[in-house]
Amino acid sequence: MSTGKGTIGILSMRLGARDGVSVEARKWEKAHRDLGHEVHLVAGEISSTTEGSNTVIPLLSFLHPEIVSLAERAFDRRLTVEQAQELGEEIEHFARQIERSLLKVITERGISILSIENALAIPLNLPLGLALHRLIASTGIPSIARHHDLYWERERFRDSNVDQLLRDSFPPAIDWLLHVTINRAAQEELKLRKGIEARWFPNSFDFSAMQRVDDYNRDLRDSLGLQSGQLMFLQPTRIVQRKGIQRAIELVARLRENFGLDGVLVISGPVDNREEAYAHWVFQEAPRRQVPLIHAVDSIDLDRRTINGQKIYCIADAYVHADLITFPSDFEGFGNPVVEAAMYRKPLFVNRYPVLADIMELVEGTFDFVVVDDEVSVDAIQAVHRLLTDTGLRREVTERNFRIAKTHFSYESLRERLVKTLQDLSKIIRPTESG
Repeated sequence: MSTGKGTIGILSMRLGARDGVSVEARKWEKAHRDLGHEVHLVAGEISSTTEGSNTVIPLLSFLHPEIVSLAERAFDRRLTVEQAQELGEEIEHFARQIERSLLKVITERGISILSIENALAIPLNLPLGLALHRLIASTGIPSIARHHDLYWERERFRDSNVDQLLRDSFPPAIDWLLHVTINRAAQEELKLRKGIEARWFPNSFDFSAMQRVDDYNRDLRDSLGLQSGQLMFLQPTRIVQRKGIQRAIELVARLRENFGLDGVLVISGPVDNREEAYAHWVFQEAPRRQVPLIHAVDSIDLDRRTINGQKIYCIADAYVHADLITFPSDFEGFGNPVVEAAMYRKPLFVNRYPVLADIMELVEGTFDFVVVDDEVSVDAIQAVHRLLTDTGLRREVTERNFRIAKTHFSYESLRERLVKTLQDLSKIIRPTESG
């Protein structure tokens, strides 16, 4: 299979959604097209708004009922030996089905390179990981696996009934499978645990396509229900406990209590299907702290469009109109809002999650954000207040952050890395070539 200008198959459990994996997959899709490649998307779920050639294979979705059941039992230590054996047989059964489906798509669509998004990293779909391992090993198809969330980074995946499968296939070590991580900690851990040399690709951003205030988004604040003079604090994430939204609520509440600032917390993303209890707490805690909260999931999406006469804004429109970005997460594989805040010249309130240093500590300069260590400190509240009320300071800080972000996280740097990776992939001798 040639690695020249051919069809690249971007494969994931889900594409076109609002999660970080989908967002980054879209950027790689654009970069591959700009480099002259045809691209075909393959996933268990693909948003109806996604353009271009694609194939939906339901068993690839981590929300497919059978796949959910397998994942639940795989990490349930109450299983008996017999039940664990049955689990292995079921994983094998579905892996064979998935492998046949993938081979069919690869053949019919003329896919010459696989670009795999997170499916060989986080074990939400165990049969898919096994099927991909076998498929890549047996066919010799040159492949790139980008790892956003490796399983050992999550507490829930550390104790399992499928240890051997995790060791072998999440991810597998195959000569013609090149590995990419989105942070340096994961890159180092892959080397230590599996002897796999991965490349570090920080997430990238298209500075040439930045949104501005225009006729479409000019009414965004009014449409969301903000009153004149209210500050817009944008939490550009899903409602997930690890996003630390309680810290954003605390910040907005104390800015009002200490300084009389009238702020509204706008959350743009949906409730995670496994986190209804946390979402319920968020929706109760905000009014308890007298924090106006707008859950803008029906008004803000990845792209602009109109549904039944209702205007839908893109997430960039929200950044344009925000006064402050809140991103107080406990854990992230990368953390796009950190760079996006700098990109849109917005001050950022962020928790010091483990890989934040990958973004913060750069040779040419260090970003200037309001960083907290789990607790919303008095110093942090005062720092945010200064940024919101001192126009000169805010301009100085955000302009410096913008310059650093553009230097290190541009879309151009992604294309350069992809060109080098594809060149290296083309030089690897595979069984189909050596005979």
